Amino acid sequence: MTHTLNSGLGTCRGSHRLLIRPVLAAISLGATPDVINGALKAIHRINRNGDPTDFIATALPLMGSYKGRMFTGYELEAVGSEQVLLQLLNADVLKMMNRRGMLEPMMVKPVLVETGEPGVAFVRNRHVEKLSPGWLRRTERHALKQGKTLGPKAFGKREYAKEDVVSLSYGEALLHVAQRPGTYAGEKIMVSTYGFSTMASPAILPIMPQHPPQVNDAA
Repeated sequence: MTHTLNSGLGTCRGSHRLLIRPVLAAISLGATPDVINGALKAIHRINRNGDPTDFIATALPLMGSYKGRMFTGYELEAVGSEQVLLQLLNADVLKMMNRRGMLEPMMVKPVLVETGEPGVAFVRNRHVEKLSPGWLRRTERHALKQGKTLGPKAFGKREYAKEDVVSLSYGEALLHVAQRPGTYAGEKIMVSTYGFSTMASPAILPIMPQHPPQVNDAA
């Protein structure tokens, strides 16, 4: 029987959290993107192959801007059930980085934030993706295959949305993620296989973001 990969939204049981953070030496050597990208891909792989009622939600608590540029920050926090976060903790990429001494000690811990406290949603901004040069190139190729020509509107003035977003790479896929502050409701959290919620239905996570103070930390 062929295994069907998950797509679309799934439910995150947000009872526990796992903080993934590189050691200071790894940050100083510029390895933060390797740590963040490795954790992002591990979360996506687990969500794609796992139980759609037990997804992992992805947060970037230190996401912020520095001199007009957005950075992910040097921390990634995963939210989910204890079982699925233990699975993430044992993902090959995290074990490999651990062996290389790149990560601070990690432990799955219960979420202590209560309903009604401030939180934040990390949402995928597809509007920004549709304004990017890459989207235009893919759209043009698709139109040519169908024997169509793109209208002038498609090649008009294209600018990124004014809101702050970070760009995250998943192989050939590029996601743009923004923050949405809100109140933690303690209800079911709906996220995509990437661990992010949608602009239309932002999922408030039990996390208070903190902006990184300097560019070296936020790399």
